[in-house]
Amino acid sequence: MLMKMNYGFEAGFSLIPNQGHHLMFEDRLYLNDNIGEGTSPGNAYVYEGVPVKIGFALGGFCLRGSCVMRVNLIEYTIKAGQHLLLPKGSIIDYFKASPDNEYVQIGFSDINFSILMNSDMVVAYEKGIMNQPTVTTLSDTALKGFLETYQLMRLVVEDDTIANKRAVLGGYIYAMGQWLFCEKEFQNTKEANQPRNRNDEVFKNFKEHIQQHYQQHRNVSFYADLAHLSPKYFGQIILKVSGRNPADWIRDMVILDAKTMLLSGQYSIQQISEILNFPNSSFFAKYFKEHVGCAPGKFSFEFESKV
Repeated sequence: MLMKMNYGFEAGFSLIPNQGHHLMFEDRLYLNDNIGEGTSPGNAYVYEGVPVKIGFALGGFCLRGSCVMRVNLIEYTIKAGQHLLLPKGSIIDYFKASPDNEYVQIGFSDINFSILMNSDMVVAYEKGIMNQPTVTTLSDTALKGFLETYQLMRLVVEDDTIANKRAVLGGYIYAMGQWLFCEKEFQNTKEANQPRNRNDEVFKNFKEHIQQHYQQHRNVSFYADLAHLSPKYFGQIILKVSGRNPADWIRDMVILDAKTMLLSGQYSIQQISEILNFPNSSFFAKYFKEHVGCAPGKFSFEFESKV
C-alpha cells in the first residue's frame, strides 16, 4: 500500500497506516499503535517518495515483525523487541513494514511537563541522542514494562475524570525515558567490549555532525576538522566505509531538507536559502537546479500537479 503524506503536527505519523488507535493530549503528546490488527499480506505497508521533516520527537517500539525506515539518508531496520527514537527535525522519506508488524508510537511536540523540565533524563537526551536516530534493543522485562506503561498512558488520556493528567503523564514519560537510557547504557557497555573499528567510528561521528551542522556548513574541511583529520584522509575514510564521498552526504542532506521545506509550502525560496546559509536565493536556486535538475519553484509546482 502506498499513501500520500499529510503535513502539520502529524506529518510523519501517516507513514504508518492509522488503525484508529491514535490519541492526542493537548497537541503535545501523540499515542498510536496497531496492536490486535492481526497478520495478513494486506497489512504490509510501504511509503516512499515525499520527504517529511517531523516537528516532534518520536519514540516507538516493535512488538512483532519488523520495519525498515530511511531517516536522514540512513536506513534503519527495527525488529521485534527494539526501540527507535527519532529526534525532532528528522527527515523521513521511506518506510516499509512487514505484514506481521505490530508497533507502538509515542510522539512529543515538546517536553512541557513539569517533571521533565531540566531533568537528568532531558539532559542525557540532549547530550547523547538528540541529533541522531537511535535504535535500542530492549530486554524482555523492559519491553513488557514499556507496553504496560503505554497502555496506562492511554487510560489516563481517555479518562476525563483525571484532573492532573499533565503530572501523571509526565511521570510515565519520565519513567519510560529513564528505563530506555538504562537499556541503552547496557547496550553501549556490551558494544564497548567488542572490537572497535576506527574508520567506522569516524563515519558514525560524521553522520552525527552532519545532522548538527549541515544547515550552516557544506565544506568537507569543516567536518574533517571536527574529526581531527586532513580533508583528503577524511574523505578516503568516508568513501571506504560508506561507498560515497563526504561531499555527497552533505549535499544530499542539504537537498533533502530543501525539498521538505519546498513541499511544506511554509517557506519562500528566500527563507530556505537563509535557513540553509546560502549567500542569496539565486545561489541557492543554482545549487538546487544543479543537483535536482530543475529550479526550486518548478520542483514544487511539478509535485503539486501530481498529487
